[in-house]
Amino acid sequence: MISMDDVAVKAKVSKATVSRVLNGKTIVSPNAREKVIAACNDLNYKLNFNIQDLVLKSRTGSTRNIAFVMAGKEFADPAYAHLIDGVSSAINKFHYHLMLVKISGNETSNFYLKEYGLITHLPRNNPS
Repeated sequence: MISMDDVAVKAKVSKATVSRVLNGKTIVSPNAREKVIAACNDLNYKLNFNIQDLVLKSRTGSTRNIAFVMAGKEFADPAYAHLIDGVSSAINKFHYHLMLVKISGNETSNFYLKEYGLITHLPRNNPS
């Protein structure tokens, strides 16, 4: 597996410079940026967003994951599929990741979602 260290060696820059380029920081010279991007392309290197999320969570207590929770509905329904596609496209622009979660809607499932940090707040059911 190719790492940022490998990219740094190939580009002849520091690992910190590789990190800055891959994370979109602007404090990198255009020459260094070009070297890093060329090295990434040559090595077919791509960021592992799961590892980035673990690091982010350890630093800030939050991640870049957004859970789309459906209770008692089908993701394959064309109306929901179109909605999910739109949400996914919008959040990907900001480097967030969409997790699809389907539950039956009972309290046990809601407890599971809260327990594992998928959601922090559940709306109250309003009986009609």
